[in-house]
Amino acid sequence: MIPQLSLQIIYKVGGTISCLGSGYIIQDVLRNPDKRSKSIYHRIMVGLSIMDIVFSFFDFILGSWPMPKDSHPWAIGSIASCNTTAFFNSVGYIGSPIYNCSLASFYLLQLKYNWPDRKMKKAEKWFHIVPCSFALLYSISALCTDTFGPSPSGFCGATFSEYPHDCDRPESEVECIRNRGEINRVLTLIGYLWPSLCILCVSIVMFQVYGAVHNIEVNAEKYSFVVKLREHEKKKTRKRSRRVMTQGI
Repeated sequence: MIPQLSLQIIYKVGGTISCLGSGYIIQDVLRNPDKRSKSIYHRIMVGLSIMDIVFSFFDFILGSWPMPKDSHPWAIGSIASCNTTAFFNSVGYIGSPIYNCSLASFYLLQLKYNWPDRKMKKAEKWFHIVPCSFALLYSISALCTDTFGPSPSGFCGATFSEYPHDCDRPESEVECIRNRGEINRVLTLIGYLWPSLCILCVSIVMFQVYGAVHNIEVNAEKYSFVVKLREHEKKKTRKRSRRVMTQGI
């Protein structure tokens, strides 16, 4: 088992790297007028990167710092600071996977259904409204039902524990107040399953995108004189479908 202190250091280093990577994407898009104003894809990437920064900062970088004092190594906070951190952590945690679904849907509408730019611009707002709305709805619901709290893993978020972590220790400043039972468990379960559901959604959508691009390439080969003469040229003409498959994975 990795010691809790070492685990916190790994979290903070990994979270910092993630924030730097997402920050680079944001500045790259905002500093480029064409990407900023003309590219729906890049604007979705900005939204995805913002959610990733929120999640990485409040979950991994802060780690155990906002947890109630003495409840975990490096914990210097309180129940209030833990709940506040858990709220923003949850916004990024729920919003980031849905933004991936938005990105996959963008590819599907553009590559399989050939939506024109005019139609895509009208749909663009939903690529942002849906992730933000779901993330805020879940986080507000969890906050109002006392689903958030200190976790034994060393972060603040949704937990299955009926009582706050380590509240029964004599030196603990945390009161052993029971959470709201069934609602708490349901919301926590949704939180744990959410990334898996989004991965399934992205996989299905990207498989459809791959199929559409592959069919286009196969049809194009029928009218390619070079491919008909050279069988090995087929691999070269199917680069786009392989690229879509790789990006989907």
